[in-house]
Amino acid sequence: MTLHLDQAHQASSDPLQDPIIPFAYTTHTGRHGRPRVEVDPNLLSTALTLRPKTQVAKTAECSARTIRRRQIDYGIVVSGPTHSQAQQAVGDNGGPPYSGAIDDEELDRYLAIVIQDFPSFGR
Repeated sequence: MTLHLDQAHQASSDPLQDPIIPFAYTTHTGRHGRPRVEVDPNLLSTALTLRPKTQVAKTAECSARTIRRRQIDYGIVVSGPTHSQAQQAVGDNGGPPYSGAIDDEELDRYLAIVIQDFPSFGR
């Protein structure tokens, strides 16, 4: 059993025989600023269907905004909610959707609780 464990340990520490698939690489454009990060369009579209842009960006060692730019450059469309649909789902102020008006007495109760907990709020 010890022999098998030693063989398994040695086999797991051996380097991979397959070449690494290049996902992202930088190209020098001859312009000022950082080099441009290029991503393989096929791998990018596949990656975006499996993971969010932030995780794809970590893999590509760039920002999520760069991934979004390449997505636009290559015309890659990933199904998901549009900005207006997401805005409707969370409300215009980023909180839950507005459900209706409250009366003055209820507003006064909520405001009294806030002022009691945070007496210097608003100064």
